[in-house]
Amino acid sequence: MKVLKDIKDIGSETAHVELTGDVDFVSYSDLKKLFAKVIAAGKKKIIIDLTDAKHIDSSGIGAITSAHIKINSLGGKIYIVSSNSSINKIFDLTGLSKVIKIHENLKSAIEAAA
Repeated sequence: MKVLKDIKDIGSETAHVELTGDVDFVSYSDLKKLFAKVIAAGKKKIIIDLTDAKHIDSSGIGAITSAHIKINSLGGKIYIVSSNSSINKIFDLTGLSKVIKIHENLKSAIEAAA
């Protein structure tokens, strides 16, 4: 199942990546490639929008964590958009919410990335 809904540039340094459906082991490889491509394109900030995602598992968290480690080493940052309490709970349980801020809406993430 395809997990990428859309990807847009927000300025020269920021990419808005909208994901949909299940962000899981099925989409892991595609997500890793997608994030690597965005980072290779010179984006220093990635807003990962999980508004339309239904579920995330450890593989999805792993793909986001890998992207975070890579972009952080380049002086960049990842922002998460999610108002889904089930998804947010996974970020809390893994401790990732202490490292990557979760924004309730896109506007908040864009303002933080500015």
